Amino acid sequence: MSPEKYELIANLYDNIAVITAIEGNFEEEQKYYEEALKIRLKNLPPTHSHTGNSYRNISGVLSRQQRYEECLQYKQMCLEILLSSLTPNHVDLLAIYNELANLYLLMGRALDYHRIVIKAIDSSVQLLEKSISFLGVDHAISQRDIQALISSVNKHVPLPLESTAIFRLRHLHDHQI
Repeated sequence: MSPEKYELIANLYDNIAVITAIEGNFEEEQKYYEEALKIRLKNLPPTHSHTGNSYRNISGVLSRQQRYEECLQYKQMCLEILLSSLTPNHVDLLAIYNELANLYLLMGRALDYHRIVIKAIDSSVQLLEKSISFLGVDHAISQRDIQALISSVNKHVPLPLESTAIFRLRHLHDHQI
């Protein structure tokens, strides 16, 4: 069977897992996500983003069960794979950074939370700068995105922890006013 057909089967397991999640059956949901992961591990390169997303799916089940230490392990495996298979400012990386930050908050790990928030914001600033290079800083979407990111920074990042990317963001913000 071709890798594409195996991926279709893995996607089928993912879809069944979603249905079992709606029914509130975490054990079955996890079982189907694990089956999808097994198929991907056998048929895709180990650093394929779909394999990373399988780890992410399992981490979601574990999080809903408040099994945070196990969840963290799966999220970290997902992050490692996505870092090796996607560009540094890919939107999927931003999503996993956000999930990790929320998980660290739930676990009471403030330093890890701030570290991952800085990474997420740095990636967001890179995406924003790329967007601005196409749209221009005066475009309504650029201004909206700058405001949203500034608001997030002000809410989540204490001043001493700011990065050079956050400095660039503040510079963009100051020049649009």
